[in-house]
Amino acid sequence: MIKDIAIIPNQLALDQIAQNIWDISTVHQMRPLTLLSTSGPIYNLRQILESKRPKPCPIPLAFLPTMYGLNQWLSQAPGLKNIPTAFTDFQRWEVVYQQLGLHPEMSKKLGVHSEGSKWNLAQTIVQGCDYLSSAYLSMSDSVKDFGALELKMLEASFHEALKKAYPIPSAQTLVVPEANILLTFWQYITTIQDPPVQRQLSWQFRTQELLTTQNLPPLIWIEFTQVKGAERLAQEHFLQTYAKLATVYRMSLDWTTVGLWPECLNEDQMDSEALSRVDQVEQNRLKSLQEH
Repeated sequence: MIKDIAIIPNQLALDQIAQNIWDISTVHQMRPLTLLSTSGPIYNLRQILESKRPKPCPIPLAFLPTMYGLNQWLSQAPGLKNIPTAFTDFQRWEVVYQQLGLHPEMSKKLGVHSEGSKWNLAQTIVQGCDYLSSAYLSMSDSVKDFGALELKMLEASFHEALKKAYPIPSAQTLVVPEANILLTFWQYITTIQDPPVQRQLSWQFRTQELLTTQNLPPLIWIEFTQVKGAERLAQEHFLQTYAKLATVYRMSLDWTTVGLWPECLNEDQMDSEALSRVDQVEQNRLKSLQEH
């Protein structure tokens, strides 16, 4: 079961989150696993949790809830130690740089006239490949079984996912030569040692871990930001799997009553009978002016 909790993004947002965490801990009488989309607020949130500790504090809640930033938690996924270490940025730039040297006609077409510009282009191509991997390369459907997983099986699953992702849906409309060159680089230099691919694998390892763990604690998922593409699919797959085994509490920011621009408002969070998006923004702006 997934329960949604709306947090108003104001100066008391962390206090709201902390109170909800203690309420959930008290209901379940156990320390929840708390994951934040960014690790920035963790230090302040821990301090607020300590100040709001229930009195008397039940013995199962003697310690603060287990809390991780998403990047840290994914980097500690079981199974990552069994696959090759991720390439550094420089290693990946070097691969592209060498390919540009082997194909001078490609470099000329892309306007490369010096060694410096070749290195700059290599960095740009790697960034573009990472964007494509994060947006389109989903491992959720390609890895069927992580039990006794071997590297060869994992690499085969990765290539299956890459084959499904390429060509991307919009590739037919990309007639610019530079775009086609980027897509070609993405298809042939992307490996299991690229950081976006290893992040996808981390999600799958974490999801598989749920199936072998007994007495899962409730999960508190705190979204300060929302991602898209393959990363979003991996997140949702993990949350749905967790929700079948234990309760998931998803806290997200609700800008309905405080957003000052239409882009801030999420149609899913707005009451269908409430004000239109434009009218709601105007009301929020007037309220903000009165408060300040």
